[in-house]
Amino acid sequence: MQAFLANFSLRPSCYHCPVKGGKSGSDLTISDFWGIEKIAPELDDDKGCSLIIAHTDKMMNWLENNSILSEIPIKEEPFRSNLSYYTSPAQPVNRSFFFNQLIKNGFHEAWKNTVSTKLTDRVLRKIYQFL
Repeated sequence: MQAFLANFSLRPSCYHCPVKGGKSGSDLTISDFWGIEKIAPELDDDKGCSLIIAHTDKMMNWLENNSILSEIPIKEEPFRSNLSYYTSPAQPVNRSFFFNQLIKNGFHEAWKNTVSTKLTDRVLRKIYQFL
């Protein structure tokens, strides 16, 4: 989970995603609704909330006819806390090093070597960048 949250274990295409901002051509986008506690606290139960974004009239009509959903009368508000809708994550500088170590030593050692603050590990990572 730490590797995922630090953007090390994402697919290479994730760092330059061409379909951000609703450009995928899909009818909808489903995501975690980050910031729900500020935007609609009455819907925040601390168990998680999903955000469904309709990109087409067809999907908007379908969503309006299904009572399983709560509608928040807002347009751009959810995106203030969901910036990943518009932007791709930055690729970590040591991602190649991490995967090299993963192949050689397994996950635990790879992660330990990648995030270690020991001088020898920092020097090893710096040297790897220039190879």
